[in-house]
Amino acid sequence: MQDWYQTTIGEMFDRTAKDYGDREALVFQDRRYSYRELKELVDMLARGLIKLGIAKGEKVGICMPNYPQFIITDLALAKIGAVGVFVNTRFKTGEVQFCLEKGDITTLIMADEFLTNYYCNMIYDICPELKSCLPGELKSEKLPLLKRVICLSEKSYPGMYNFDDVLSFGNNSALNADLNARMSQINSKDAVNMFWTSGTTSFPKGVLHNHTVLENIWNYSQILGYSFNDRCLIPSPMFYTTSNFYAFLVAVMHGACMLPLIFFTTDEILTTIEKEKATAIVGMITSYIRILEYPDFDKYDLSSLKRGWTGGGTTPIGVVKAVKEKIGIETFCQVYGMTETHGITSMTLPGDSLEKIAYTVGKPLPGFDLDFIDPDTMEKLEPGTPGELVVKGRRVPLGYYNLTPEEQSRFYTPDGAFRTGDILKQDSDGYLVFLGRSKDMIKAGGENLASSEVEQVLYDHPAIVQAAVFGIPDEKHGEAVVAALQCKPGFTGGEQEIRDWCKKRIATFKVPKHYFFIKEDSDWPYTTTGKIQKYVLKERYLGNK
Repeated sequence: MQDWYQTTIGEMFDRTAKDYGDREALVFQDRRYSYRELKELVDMLARGLIKLGIAKGEKVGICMPNYPQFIITDLALAKIGAVGVFVNTRFKTGEVQFCLEKGDITTLIMADEFLTNYYCNMIYDICPELKSCLPGELKSEKLPLLKRVICLSEKSYPGMYNFDDVLSFGNNSALNADLNARMSQINSKDAVNMFWTSGTTSFPKGVLHNHTVLENIWNYSQILGYSFNDRCLIPSPMFYTTSNFYAFLVAVMHGACMLPLIFFTTDEILTTIEKEKATAIVGMITSYIRILEYPDFDKYDLSSLKRGWTGGGTTPIGVVKAVKEKIGIETFCQVYGMTETHGITSMTLPGDSLEKIAYTVGKPLPGFDLDFIDPDTMEKLEPGTPGELVVKGRRVPLGYYNLTPEEQSRFYTPDGAFRTGDILKQDSDGYLVFLGRSKDMIKAGGENLASSEVEQVLYDHPAIVQAAVFGIPDEKHGEAVVAALQCKPGFTGGEQEIRDWCKKRIATFKVPKHYFFIKEDSDWPYTTTGKIQKYVLKERYLGNK
């Protein structure tokens, strides 16, 4: 595998634009951009932002869907040394304020609205002073660091710059010297982005990443075989690492074409794959299940797809087989990682068996050092022993932003390894096996069991489309196993058939005691990236008892 050399995202983008200037860089709806056109827009915005006074290291919020302006903004900020802080477009007013405050954001670049969210109304609620100030001169009582708001809109809003106006500020090649000088001050270890953790069980935490993430993206891309001929679907929000690193930046790295989506519906995914001849797709297993179960699936031409991956732990082997045979993705891998570990830490390899892809999360990528510890004592465990995975390496991100050393110590070992909170083990071939989140481990009748093991048995049942297993308090056994299930239409076997199926395949203490059935895919509580929120299922089940 060819080694990566240290560089910054801005330098990488400029090199790609030079080498592949006439090639298609980005297709959004009916608008097509070459790399040369994209570079002109990125440099214009970068110069405009410098003219506004945005300094190296400043935190700049980005709150918009997967529009081309998201990509242009992200690259422009990387070129001027500012830190792009991503704000979830589904956040409501209080959540937006939390990110602006905790992220020390001085400039917010946002869409005016998306779906049912009206961001201009939100920011006026948070900063009423904005309505009566000049653009760039905000003095907010709640957010004293926030000075500028830039709005992507055809309308004009009091106190805000218009995105196109900032572009026009930079439409002056005389400012190239300032941009070149700024780029010369940036090195690969400088912070470049801040992603927020999901915050499903606590307040979100901002994770700082630097430009060294490019090495990890490069190693990943070498395994999957990306080239300038690829057309990369961006099927989830770029404010998460999944699409930002492994669909957007990997495409820029190789001079490939980006195909961003904004609604992430199965119809939008299938239509775009067929129309734009997408070659690469990434995402959670739920996306692939939706594709396979889509009523008009067979009507779409998906023959262009060549490579892809799923992540999240274990995948039904039947789904892996169907992805390869029915969707036609021959180079298909399983990955494991977290926002806190540059997105992907390990992955299976092309040519691995169906069993390896389904039941393991592969081998560590270069540059990561992995250990397993007892989550209670933090003592290191012998190889092959299940334990909490801790990750250390030259590319582990810069840590959580604005946490005290004492707060940081809850998430890191004394020698600086990140505690994933996940229970894994290593098999005899060196592949990692995901057993579950430490908080998802169920203690039933004195025995510890991994919810993922039970889910795999459930997925093997021919009638089950989706399954999620969790524990609830039980006076007699400590915890009782609950299975939430979505079955194919027409299934009449009920919970007794499922129980009998499990009894023949796993120990009695692992067999779910309680069952509840979910009728449709839309009834599952998903995160934006397609992960099932088990804590919501648990609350729902206990609330209905």
